[in-house]
Amino acid sequence: PYYKYLWQLVSGIHYETPEEKVRTELSNVSKKICEGILQFRPACASKTDLETLLEGKHQEKLIPFTKKLQNLLNLETSQCWEILCSYLTHEFRGSASSLAVFVANETNTTKLLEDIWGFYSLERMIVLKIIKNMLLFYEDAAHPFHEQYVQCIDKITLTKLRDSYFKQFKYLLEDKPASSLTSVLVFIFNECLTSGVFPDCLMNLV
Repeated sequence: PYYKYLWQLVSGIHYETPEEKVRTELSNVSKKICEGILQFRPACASKTDLETLLEGKHQEKLIPFTKKLQNLLNLETSQCWEILCSYLTHEFRGSASSLAVFVANETNTTKLLEDIWGFYSLERMIVLKIIKNMLLFYEDAAHPFHEQYVQCIDKITLTKLRDSYFKQFKYLLEDKPASSLTSVLVFIFNECLTSGVFPDCLMNLV
């Protein structure tokens, strides 16, 4: 999923989004929302070699660049390719067909890698932002998508959500160097505690 777009649909910023659309979108990504940033698996979890994957897609010219990207993102092969495709579809200002020519220039390659790193980092942060928003308004009947949030969180279950986010927090604390996402998770927990959401929804599960 393209989380930047998903946020626009389900956050309540755009009230014109049909409720059924919000319900469907949240239901489709409920497992990934629960996994949070752990849905993004490291390169060592790859079951397919990067060269084999790209050869199967007839994208041999992109193998050198995609190898650099995988090393930078430390992402499992298929997910690395998905991030690249998502970036090209939604953020890249050139045409996807001209990418091989574009990255033949080292300066272009460096800039593109930086841009995709920023895109990937933002996608991970937005995953956390979506669940933060759902928790903050889980018990707020005034929110336009309150009912859809309740249905999604009930489908996941608060227990699984709590356990998953503790695992994510531990993962980020052990990250070397520490990821900026650590502060995002801390912010989510602190804001939810301050708002009173955690005592009612999660803290009684601890």
